[in-house]
Amino acid sequence: MFNYVKHLSEFLDQHVPTSYLHKKPISKLIKALGKSLRLSELEIQSLEYASLLHDAGKIKVPSSLLKKQKPLTDEEFQLIAKQPRGGVELIRTLEMLRPASQIVHHQHEKSAL
Repeated sequence: MFNYVKHLSEFLDQHVPTSYLHKKPISKLIKALGKSLRLSELEIQSLEYASLLHDAGKIKVPSSLLKKQKPLTDEEFQLIAKQPRGGVELIRTLEMLRPASQIVHHQHEKSAL
């Protein structure tokens, strides 16, 4: 499963090359944090999968929009804001990725502190 997720992530990186830049350090950080929080191996694995696939929904966003250098219009912003849901649609049918799907779905949620 990890190889499947990794290859899917690499495919997505071809669509949105800049998203790959932060995956390797984040994966190491997730493992260390998961261990320090005494998460189960399954929980850590779900976090790793989610970190690799968090931008999977961008595959449904036009590449030109993802690479746009100027400010987004309200309409463009709404399209980008829907990308987490698109990511969930891509992975939800795979049982092993179900725990990761909620992380992918809520990746851009802001918490009120």
